[in-house]
Amino acid sequence: AKQKEAQILSVTILIKICTENTSKYLRPHLKSLIKILLYGLSTLEPKELNYLAVQDQGKEFSDKVESYRINAAQSNPLNAGLTFCVNLINDNDTINAVIPEL
Repeated sequence: AKQKEAQILSVTILIKICTENTSKYLRPHLKSLIKILLYGLSTLEPKELNYLAVQDQGKEFSDKVESYRINAAQSNPLNAGLTFCVNLINDNDTINAVIPEL
């Protein structure tokens, strides 16, 4: 229960940090922040989806599970923060710093 509370608090703080008012301060930290947000998206995915994703139930089943995973990721509040950070990338130096981390 405490771990879940900590995750929720962390997500809330990250989302509040990723706003237009903080963009100039975030630019130098995009490499780390994008990595953290991507990790958060994967770790907050329901365990049941991970289990279903590895089941060999045919292509139609796999496609449905993958579609649900994409929808879940897109509705995750971390996705908004990730999108915001990606949109801050505006030069080759930042791109070259971020891509190797992914």
